[in-house]
Amino acid sequence: MGLALSGAAADRSYGLSTSSITVTLGGSLATLGGVDGATLVATVNVAGLAPGDHVVPVVFTLPAGTRLDAITPSSVTVTVAVPA
Repeated sequence: MGLALSGAAADRSYGLSTSSITVTLGGSLATLGGVDGATLVATVNVAGLAPGDHVVPVVFTLPAGTRLDAITPSSVTVTVAVPA
């Protein structure tokens, strides 16, 4: 699953240590069968980050009726720069 930036500033550029994560969900077969993987989104909040490297947690909103069994990686390194 890909990562989306949340809170990005227009005057900064952002690099991520990885462009995707792996999420393992648990729940009933009926509930899991109704989950559309294309609609799942994980985000990284970069609001207010100064230039440099920052370790930021990955945020994932669970579909109703599921549980999060694993998320890898659970955080990513974000490199913030000010374009010249």
